Amino acid sequence: MVMVVLLFFAPAIRRGPGSALQPAPMDYLVVLDFEWTADNRRPMLPVSEITQFPSVLVRLDGRRSAVVDEFNAYVRPTLNPTLTAFSIELTGITQRMVDRSEPLREVIAQYLSWLQSHQLIEGDSHDRIGRWAFCTWSDADVGSQLVRELRHKEMPMPACFDRWIDLKVLYRRHYKKEPTGGLRACVERLGLTFEGRAHDGLVDSRNTASIALHMARGSMLHGAFVFRRPTRGLDQDGNPFGSAAGRAAKRRREEHARARDVSRSGTEPGAAPCADPTAAAGPSADGAASAAVPRKV
Repeated sequence: MVMVVLLFFAPAIRRGPGSALQPAPMDYLVVLDFEWTADNRRPMLPVSEITQFPSVLVRLDGRRSAVVDEFNAYVRPTLNPTLTAFSIELTGITQRMVDRSEPLREVIAQYLSWLQSHQLIEGDSHDRIGRWAFCTWSDADVGSQLVRELRHKEMPMPACFDRWIDLKVLYRRHYKKEPTGGLRACVERLGLTFEGRAHDGLVDSRNTASIALHMARGSMLHGAFVFRRPTRGLDQDGNPFGSAAGRAAKRRREEHARARDVSRSGTEPGAAPCADPTAAAGPSADGAASAAVPRKV
């Protein structure tokens, strides 16, 4: 008897632009650039605190992409309420400006109301509505400063902050240039004008937005960039993906799971059964070091 085997080959699935596997384009970017307490002589302990909470809302629509709205609020620090001379000189934020402002909890509530007014988040859960992402110049704003300060002050992280775009990553990918020399240099490298005083959070947000708009609108040399997905996010423990703190938390979960298995079975997982139950030893838990705070450049 002769057996005939017929082989059918499915066509290769395209994964590039236009592929069904590509995420849909984003409709908005919320560009933000926090300012926070700092000193050039000593670290700000126990944590640095946000002193300016700005954002620029950008509608993405190819060549018609444009700024829709802005949000700006100064924030009164509570752990180190007196600003350092270095911080005042760097940011232009004065002691009087923060003394007259609300603390972080109240400012975040105002900010979430602003996002909700643009129908970007749910009112109660603060989950994102539609296709949009926060956009920052580095991971330091959300992945370090916001995470650390909210954790120290025992405040919940709003659900919408679990993903964001580090525009430095996409700048490198789109322009085939390293985003070196700081934000001003990267803006001017594109032939754009840096508008305003550097290290003012709203000014930096506007200039970061100008890069995003340049990418979205496209140029003869580089074409238009389509924003489709975030570049970074937070894991189930609220730590940035791939961070030292995230890896430490994962190890602790694994160690706790092994310890539970040992207590239930009386035998360490993978080990041969012991005749004497007291001979089976459980794993020890290692301490986890906290991640260093990156600084924006």
